[in-house]
Amino acid sequence: AFTGIGLAVLNRVLPVRYPYESVGLSFTVSHAHNAFLDTALTLGIPGLLGLLALLAGMVQLALALREYGNMTRACALGLLSSTIVFAIFGLTDSLSLSTASSIVLWMWCIGLALLTPLEAW
Repeated sequence: AFTGIGLAVLNRVLPVRYPYESVGLSFTVSHAHNAFLDTALTLGIPGLLGLLALLAGMVQLALALREYGNMTRACALGLLSSTIVFAIFGLTDSLSLSTASSIVLWMWCIGLALLTPLEAW
C-alpha cells in the first residue's frame, strides 16, 4: 500500500488476481478506471496524497488569481474548470498518470503557474 505496484504493471498483475476467462472479458484492463484508485495502485498512498495535494494547490492558485486582470481571471477559471472536470471524470474513468495522456494535467498546472504574477510568489 505504501509503494504501490509500479507504473504500467497493472496489465501483468491483474490477470493473476482476476482471470479474464472466468468473467468473459475479451480485452485486457489497462488501468483501474478511477484516477484516484489508479494512482494509489501504481504509486501507493504517497502518490495518492501527492495527486490530492496537486489538485488542491491548483484550486487554491486558480482562486487566488481571480483578483488579477480580466484575462488572467478568465484563463485561471478556465483551467480551474478543466481541473474540476478532470477530478469528476476521474471518479468514473481516468487519465492514468502512468500514461502519456497525463501530460494534460501537468500542462494545466504549468499554465496556472505561468499566469501567476511574480509578486504573488
